[in-house]
Amino acid sequence: TYGLLAHLFGKSNFLQTAILLKYACLSTAVISGCILSKKYSSIIGKNEKTGSIPFWSYLVWWPFHIANHLFALIAKNNKGVDPATEVSPNFFVGGWYSYALETEWEAVVDLTCELPELCRSKNYLNCPTWDGVINYEDIDKVAKFLVEHSKSGPVLVHCAHGVGRSITIMRAALVEAGICEDVNQAFRQIKKQRPVAKSSPRNQSLLDRWQNDRKKSS
Repeated sequence: TYGLLAHLFGKSNFLQTAILLKYACLSTAVISGCILSKKYSSIIGKNEKTGSIPFWSYLVWWPFHIANHLFALIAKNNKGVDPATEVSPNFFVGGWYSYALETEWEAVVDLTCELPELCRSKNYLNCPTWDGVINYEDIDKVAKFLVEHSKSGPVLVHCAHGVGRSITIMRAALVEAGICEDVNQAFRQIKKQRPVAKSSPRNQSLLDRWQNDRKKSS
């Protein structure tokens, strides 16, 4: 590998290239460890009030950001998946690229830690998590937030691609709003409108727990 790099880039640039590659591997290993642990999403440094990602994060975690933005742009250009889908009047679920709709939302819930918020909204709530991860303590808070603001206009919950995290939260919101009797009915309704919707065993377990706790407190 090192011999190939020296041949491709020349001896003068070989050391710089090797250092960059080593740093990229180390950076990727750190991020991968955080993702596998399902913790430490704050390492990216996303501002939870504005949804912006600081410049230092792009410098420190540039391999992660490059790959992540590349996948997001590919998903954005996938003509088979809408940026966001209305699954019930005023309730929308979608991906990071929902900004392409150029809608001014009454409220936006952003579940990403890895991408900057670009949607326009009157009310913004960020619950930063890694791809595929939902925090139990966020479910009730976000469901109530969406239901309350849906009374004044369209609300959006989005993750990176509108497939997993955002679907999980929207299921709870539809139950909280009284639109669906339970989270399984909510999933069927969302799936009908947005076929790419998925539910992981972990997130299903969290929703079942939330639903049981909600019944006990009512």
